[in-house]
Amino acid sequence: MAILKEFEEKCGTPIVKLRQVADAMDVEMHAGLASEGGSKLNMLISFVDNLPTGFVDLSLLFSIR
Repeated sequence: MAILKEFEEKCGTPIVKLRQVADAMDVEMHAGLASEGGSKLNMLISFVDNLPTGFVDLSLLFSIR
């Protein structure tokens, strides 16, 4: 809640209004994920086809001279 209070003070926007905006965005994001064209928000089609493994090939660092 502290971050909302700080944002309220810096922007001059009441916490109640910030909550309304956050709730509306939450509803729209869920609607967009539930069905194609189900949201007023434009969403970018994106996906990750491979999750990172954490493996780093250090040989590349040592082969550069």
